[in-house]
Formats: sequence, structure tokens, C-alpha cells
Amino acid sequence: MEEIQGMLMTKKELCEYLKCSVGTIDNLMKEGKIKYIKLGKMVRFDKQDINKTLGVMKIRGINVIKNNQLKRLQING
Repeated sequence: MEEIQGMLMTKKELCEYLKCSVGTIDNLMKEGKIKYIKLGKMVRFDKQDINKTLGVMKIRGINVIKNNQLKRLQING
């Protein structure tokens, strides 16, 4: 059981891991860009899935940008 727990992260742990806000995680979830496991009201993220997804996004040239960076791009663009 400990082995599985070490692989699953809470939303807060994922924010710390990716160094982004909860809002960014929520947006990525809504857009279907990251996989998650929902157990009742709990949401968990598989660290291996996240690493694979980020690797694919990097290869495809898709950047994960924080909301405030996106707003600056929209204002300047």
C-alpha cells in the first residue's frame, strides 16, 4: 500500500511538484491535459502519468503556463 501512496499525489502536492497554482491544475484538468483519479470528492494524480504527460507536452512544444503569464501574453499580444 505504501508503494501506491508514494505514486499518488494530492492536488496540493501536485502544485508543489509543478510549482504552479491550484487554478492552473484545475484548468489542466478541465482541458483534459492531465489525467486524474477521482474517488468520491477526493482527487489524486499518478506521478508517472504526470511525468509522461509533461514529457509529451514538451516534445510537442506545448508549454504549461501559469495563469498570470497567460494574462500578460494576452495583454501584450
